[in-house]
Amino acid sequence: MHAVVLLERGMFSEEAFHRELTFYRENFDALAQGIAEAVAEA
Repeated sequence: MHAVVLLERGMFSEEAFHRELTFYRENFDALAQGIAEAVAEA
């Protein structure tokens, strides 16, 4: 799992971290769905 740690004003930003995590998770979900659909059509 690729985790991105972002610094905001020199401090760890939990909100920014969760935004990035959500972004990667949504992309992973879309990729998994695309693979499942391709397999189903094969």
